[in-house]
Amino acid sequence: MVEKDQQNQLYLLEKYSTRLGKRVCLLPQYEEFRCPKCGKFDQISALRTGISPTVKVKARTDVVCTAEDWTVVSARFRNIVEKHKIQGVEFVPIPSSPEFFVYIPTILVPIDEKRCKARGMEFEKKCKQCGRFLTTTGWPDRKSMQVPEGELVMFTPNGACECPGGQVCMIYTTETVQKIFESNGITGVDSYMSLEDDDSSQPPPTAVSPARTKKVFPIKQVKEEQLVSEGLLPVAAEGLIAFLKGNRRKLPREGEKGTLTSWMLLCKMGLASGQLWAGDPMLPNDSDGCVADLPVGHYLVEARCMVYGTSKFVSQLRIRREDADKCETSCEIGTVGTDSAQIAVCDVALLRDKRYDESLENLDDKADGLCGVLRIGEYLIPYVASGFGDGTGPVFELLQKKKPVGIMLDFFPEEEDSEE
Repeated sequence: MVEKDQQNQLYLLEKYSTRLGKRVCLLPQYEEFRCPKCGKFDQISALRTGISPTVKVKARTDVVCTAEDWTVVSARFRNIVEKHKIQGVEFVPIPSSPEFFVYIPTILVPIDEKRCKARGMEFEKKCKQCGRFLTTTGWPDRKSMQVPEGELVMFTPNGACECPGGQVCMIYTTETVQKIFESNGITGVDSYMSLEDDDSSQPPPTAVSPARTKKVFPIKQVKEEQLVSEGLLPVAAEGLIAFLKGNRRKLPREGEKGTLTSWMLLCKMGLASGQLWAGDPMLPNDSDGCVADLPVGHYLVEARCMVYGTSKFVSQLRIRREDADKCETSCEIGTVGTDSAQIAVCDVALLRDKRYDESLENLDDKADGLCGVLRIGEYLIPYVASGFGDGTGPVFELLQKKKPVGIMLDFFPEEEDSEE
């Protein structure tokens, strides 16, 4: 069951405060459920202890995706589950929003790591203390999991979807459960990860596909030296790519303060259509992400990083006109979410050009590393790793002399006032 990312900046466990320069737990007891080595939470155990009174849900749907890629559901959803005696879930109440509950999976099924890797899943850096991976990409098929018996069941593959901030609550249903939710008009679900629709009979992603007659435009990584030679990066040693090389990306400890860098250039890019897209490279289309109307011209793609010792995280991404050196941040014009822990930007004309549809299907696979620049045809696609990983953040308009000259994405938005 895949939620629609309609909920902005709803945090359950902790939030990043730019004012304090650190992440702050919403309840002090959560800290005991954090791995001292990798910094990840045992989210299920922590959430079972209760939800902070500062958490307030504002949604009109039955299923809500949080900024931490966890799931919140309505009282109506809970009542349907209890009425039909669907197994595999418990609900933790949210004191300040009694009409909503945190979804807690109770059936965590093990996965066959070897088979998952053979099908194209990737597992990065297993923690020696808690045994969890830093990140995983892809998802297991039916034969990779010990699927529970019964028709009225929901379950979550254990450790199958990890990001630097923690585990994503990936929810699988049977076809029977899916039909129950659909017949009752459950809202907020983008699609169902139903076992009957599983692709285990298909070749793994690494299998060789039949020859295509349609031309496929390659997506290429543009190296620093090439950016410099083309005038897209003045001095490679001063750019964002060089700054992030050798980065450890170890999550900061509770109370550890970071240092915010100045703006660093990733590259220059052109905007011919007058519309700039920012979004998840896994969903490269103008209906996902944010599209901003901007003047045609040349733009600078810049970023600031938050530094914790030797660990560096991209804090903000800014795309501004080359001559807008006195631009100021204005109002919020939208939000951008990511499930790939990366954000890309490009001229929206690329996404609307049918010639590149097939090539863009693999865009997230090409966006490798903490930052970089991709090229497809005549278009550039700069990208960065977003903050601590997956989530949703605001997009602000940049103005100079009251005219729009760019956008700024904030991956560490200021925490809300606790009294609001």
